[in-house]
Amino acid sequence: MDIHIIEAKHTKNRSFPSIDDIKEGCIKMMLFSNLKKTTINGVNFNPVPILKLTAKNPVFPVNDTFLQHIIREARTNHFRLILPNGDIL
Repeated sequence: MDIHIIEAKHTKNRSFPSIDDIKEGCIKMMLFSNLKKTTINGVNFNPVPILKLTAKNPVFPVNDTFLQHIIREARTNHFRLILPNGDIL
């Protein structure tokens, strides 16, 4: 059974969360993606780390190079990514 571990980064004033917030979220996702065994009340779970990026007024496309780097980090480190426009990668 899967258990979703979600770290959400939000911004009210920008079209995308800050680079520092995203870096912090990526580091947490890297840690969560390395969990080998997750047990709650004796039940084993498969942890699914998810970094959710939200914005009050998302504007796309965001800097493509930066966005591609985030997507590459998510794929390399085996965590899911939810973008401000709702796309799930």
